[in-house]
Amino acid sequence: MQLSVILLFLAKHGSDTGSYDTEGRFMPANLEFMFSKYARGVPDKLTLKELWHMTEANRVTCDFFGWAASKFEWGVLYILARDEQGYLSKEAVRRCFDGSLFEYCAKVRKGAAGKMA
Repeated sequence: MQLSVILLFLAKHGSDTGSYDTEGRFMPANLEFMFSKYARGVPDKLTLKELWHMTEANRVTCDFFGWAASKFEWGVLYILARDEQGYLSKEAVRRCFDGSLFEYCAKVRKGAAGKMA
């Protein structure tokens, strides 16, 4: 199931990662830059601490809403998409940005439930 979000550009706020431009288009180069800059321990994966540092580095002065929104958005993504070792993979973030994350998580959970039965 694919969602078409016409007004995505309105969801941009200060203190974001720049993964979308001002017209709502996904910018893959910024995703690559984000991981190359902040994924220190394991390439292509972020820990919660690295996510925290990333959101701190992207803060815009006096943008209190943006600070809170950024922490909330990345915190929820980390909770939903982290792996068993506690890492948030670049692929999971890419899936979030392109809209396929929830479908992927459902398939993974369905497969895990089948293994437990």
